[in-house]
Amino acid sequence: MNMHLVFVSDLHLTPTGFGAVADNGDTERAFCAFVNDVRARMSADGALWRLILLGDTLELLHGAAPAMLRDVIGRVDAIAKGHADLFASLGAAANEGLHVDIVCGNHDAQLAIGSVQQRTLEHLGTPHNVAFHPWIFYEPGVVYAEHGNQYHPINAFRSPLHPFDGNPNTLRQPIGAYIDLETAAARERGARRAPVAGTRVIARAARRFVADTATGSGTVPSEASVARYAAEVDLPPRAIHKLLALRRRWPVELALSGARSAQQALRRRLSSGPAPAYAPAYLHRSAARIDAVLREHASSVPFLVFGHSHVAERARVHVDASAPALLGTGTWTKDGPGRAEVTSRAGRYPFVEIRRLSGVVTADVDVWNGAMARKGGIG
Repeated sequence: MNMHLVFVSDLHLTPTGFGAVADNGDTERAFCAFVNDVRARMSADGALWRLILLGDTLELLHGAAPAMLRDVIGRVDAIAKGHADLFASLGAAANEGLHVDIVCGNHDAQLAIGSVQQRTLEHLGTPHNVAFHPWIFYEPGVVYAEHGNQYHPINAFRSPLHPFDGNPNTLRQPIGAYIDLETAAARERGARRAPVAGTRVIARAARRFVADTATGSGTVPSEASVARYAAEVDLPPRAIHKLLALRRRWPVELALSGARSAQQALRRRLSSGPAPAYAPAYLHRSAARIDAVLREHASSVPFLVFGHSHVAERARVHVDASAPALLGTGTWTKDGPGRAEVTSRAGRYPFVEIRRLSGVVTADVDVWNGAMARKGGIG
């Protein structure tokens, strides 16, 4: 069957905008035009169309300090009220047959909770053609996709299948979430001495993280839960076990990541030359590992898609000519690493489109210019 898969991630919808930087509604209007264009193209060609929101669609983490979760349903309500046109556009497209797939990220992990999903559907105005995915989006022979935070040690949940015990108040956030929330709390307190404040923020975050993790449930899922999830995503259970195993090294990788970051910061401080361009190396390394797992279990795909880094990119997973391509979705916010090329800072909004037409699978990383047209490509 012919299909078009359109991936967008890291909208970071807050009650007042996209991410931390206000833009007078320009991004909202661009996104609504983008959805309407996907909807029009779907009506014109009759293929299966899916719009995959690949994580961090809703900003359910920032703004929650001092509590880790403060009325998450109320937060969803406030975001939907602030983006009524966007929710209406998505809901209308779903009602017309566009499949909208919402994948959880580290900033909206609560979307894996049934009550949060139900309230989101109410704001979309339809239960039809909308699906939620706690971790992986997989289309056999076409694409493997996930948000990508699971391979960024500071933002990795101890288990993507069990980040909480069914109750949003028991969500076991990554240490990066505690750092973000403690940073926001420090700003509210008016911390002036950045080095001292930074040290205290890290110390407070570490204490909260250790305390909450110590009271959490186990992180190794049962065979039954793995089997159910494997059937849901259409991957072999042994492949799911192998993918989960990639994260069981997270304490070691967290320490190594911290050491690498400190080393890089020291090099930049000592160097008089320009800083090197940012690249999400953790995703590049992990994509090669994921590809090896998929190949081992006869589930390989030509494309691996990730969000999280806020970098729109196209890269080879490894040097082999048959290697799949890694496609980065970028962000529609203006936020991101200072050394990263974030296209949305220039009013160009990135997305990934994968097509399977007459059995041939192709893909592009494109940018949307805010009008009823696509412009150029990336990588």
